[in-house]
Amino acid sequence: PAEAVVRIDPQAAEIIPGQHTTVAVMLDAAATRPVVAATMLVQYDPSIVRPVQCTPPAGSPLQGACNPNFNATQGLIKFNLV
Repeated sequence: PAEAVVRIDPQAAEIIPGQHTTVAVMLDAAATRPVVAATMLVQYDPSIVRPVQCTPPAGSPLQGACNPNFNATQGLIKFNLV
């Protein structure tokens, strides 16, 4: 397997109840071994935030799916990229 790092941008956001914000979830992989497929879990605090939508960026070379309701009790979003 290739080494990869998942980044969230921005790393922190200050929002008030009822307000929406957008964060980017990025996969940085070593250039010597390209990513063919990846499954990622992103964890959040469900007592503070509620994810509502996943949208792929325009022009992204990766395709896949995102489930913002994968495990709302534990605060997990699942990403599958190919």
